[in-house]
Amino acid sequence: MRYYQWQKNERLEKLEVVATVGDAFSELKKQLKPFLIHTFEQSTHFDALVKSSDHKNVVLQVDFSEKMLQFAVSERFNPHIGHTLRQPFLPPTHG
Repeated sequence: MRYYQWQKNERLEKLEVVATVGDAFSELKKQLKPFLIHTFEQSTHFDALVKSSDHKNVVLQVDFSEKMLQFAVSERFNPHIGHTLRQPFLPPTHG
């Protein structure tokens, strides 16, 4: 099977991994505990921010998908390398 894995060397890189299902499952098991700890720490931090917010501060949680990240990078760098900008799809508004 094939899957993608983020790996940090000198910079963060997305690597395609070819592995057996068993090896992929073992890798997933290895990463599960650190992922759950990270998720818990992030949610605890977010909850603390929400509780400490007031009428002058807003807490906003934004979760960007990988596709959105690719779009944002494309939008930022396309003008510098001569490509035309892509416009995001925006659904029609109903007023």
